[in-house]
Amino acid sequence: MSVAVVLVGYVGLLIAYEGYQQHRLSSDWDRAHPAGSIVDRTQAPGADLTSQRPHLADGQPLARLRLSSVGFDAIVTEGSESGILSSGPGHEDHTAYPGEGGLVLFSNHNGFSLSWGDLRVGDAVVVEMSYGRYRYTITDRSIVSGGDSSILHRSHNGDVLYLSTCWPLWQGALARDRLVFQAVPAAAPGAKA
Repeated sequence: MSVAVVLVGYVGLLIAYEGYQQHRLSSDWDRAHPAGSIVDRTQAPGADLTSQRPHLADGQPLARLRLSSVGFDAIVTEGSESGILSSGPGHEDHTAYPGEGGLVLFSNHNGFSLSWGDLRVGDAVVVEMSYGRYRYTITDRSIVSGGDSSILHRSHNGDVLYLSTCWPLWQGALARDRLVFQAVPAAAPGAKA
């Protein structure tokens, strides 16, 4: 019984810490990026972009990630170490930023992304960077082994966003697999396919 109490207390503490950190990060983000200051950036799916921006230091707020179909809205910080992911989603340092024409990888602890289990192919993903808003559409949902890093080594034609979390979601830190979503730039509103 005492082990269960300790586990519930630990999980509660983690959730409270993540909530506090996300509130702080969101407030800082909103102050730095007032409403209307971030403009839409459109890009053709598969566009080859070559501009790269200097990457932020680990732990710095990088983006706002919105998954409206499941009610997820969080600030993404630079880095993917466990301590960084305790605050919410993190950006894998060795991947591109949205708009740079490469692989972008955001990871999240499964305890903070329980709603991600309801994401489906066709759902919208919005990533707000300080330099623009990028819209993506989920094109693939898969479950891979926790040790499978093959997505980091795939060649991509243009921006490709991956969202990753531990799977199954209910297993917490004991999960051995990863739930991975692939998303590509959404067609510009009014564009003809």
